[in-house]
Amino acid sequence: MVYFAYNLAFHDHVQSKLQAEIDEAYFKCGGSGIDFGEVNGLEYLDLCINESLRIYSPVSRIMRCASNDVIVNGLKIPKRVMVIAPTGALCVDPDLWDDPMSFKPERMSDVKDVNSVIYQPFGDGPRKCVGLKFALLEMKIAFGTILRKYTINPAEGTPKPPLELKNFRTTSPVEDIRLCFTPRT
Repeated sequence: MVYFAYNLAFHDHVQSKLQAEIDEAYFKCGGSGIDFGEVNGLEYLDLCINESLRIYSPVSRIMRCASNDVIVNGLKIPKRVMVIAPTGALCVDPDLWDDPMSFKPERMSDVKDVNSVIYQPFGDGPRKCVGLKFALLEMKIAFGTILRKYTINPAEGTPKPPLELKNFRTTSPVEDIRLCFTPRT
């Protein structure tokens, strides 16, 4: 969630468009809050979250151990060999994405058409993260609430994009991210 907030802080036009979408959803619900149906209908929010997950993938790589000997594209992978897929690197590969480190939510408008080998912030296949839908819903509700009341801005000392990341099992920024949440008027 911090990477998403960071991206919004440095992209005012995206944040403004997203706040307009959220305001409209609140208006449709009578101003009391966004219900489950409304939060799932926030299409621009989906694009923004997916693009943020692409640029700053929460997991830098996925590892699997071959349970049997297998041949993939002519390459023999013996049983018990560890296979590592650099999913974070694939998400920002300039051969696969135009201007990969730029935050452009519209590029994710056809996310279902994006090759799942290239974009898999929660893994893919039978071992995909079981919390995927919950995590996305949690982000939508959290940011739907936050952006209704606040505008996110970078604080003094926050590094400008792109962030340099430490890649272990999960990613984390090398430098601290400091953000300001300013009440909307």
